[in-house]
Amino acid sequence: MPLSLHYDNVSFPLTRVDDVNGLPSFVCTRGSIHHDGTNWVVADIGHSEYSTAQHPYTVYDHEWSCPWISFSVTGGSTMDDPLCLESDLGVDVFYRLCTMTRPIWYRSPSGRVTHSGAKRFNGEMGRRWCSACNQDISGNNFVYQHMRNKHPDNTDEWALFCTFVSGYPYEPTRVCG
Repeated sequence: MPLSLHYDNVSFPLTRVDDVNGLPSFVCTRGSIHHDGTNWVVADIGHSEYSTAQHPYTVYDHEWSCPWISFSVTGGSTMDDPLCLESDLGVDVFYRLCTMTRPIWYRSPSGRVTHSGAKRFNGEMGRRWCSACNQDISGNNFVYQHMRNKHPDNTDEWALFCTFVSGYPYEPTRVCG
């Protein structure tokens, strides 16, 4: 699995296990990672604070109680070997934090294998999963049409501009692709 926990300069590959409270949970040699109904909990290391993230990868770095916790995704991301949005990245990755340096190939909760790019790539238009609507949205229209019109209360347009257009990440340590 390409998702790993990083703590104290050591990387721990994660394995997804049964969901807890309707959200994915994971285990590694360091312990378990699960949502307790309020926060993400990482073994006995720390927890998220006031995070609305639906996956540990989409928790903002400043939301962790322990500053040495981070997550990374490696491998996959091809048409033949796509990342799993639910296990590897989190269904809310496009909604919350992902800066795109190149399109990533992923399988959405709808079962569709697609890429995240805004333009045509390998003959296919890109799409991004909106976790609030539970549907694939055109990658070209995601920020300026979908987010602005469907989720105006949740849209920090400056952060979205920085994240999706200029390449300057809203969360500097989180870059996909």
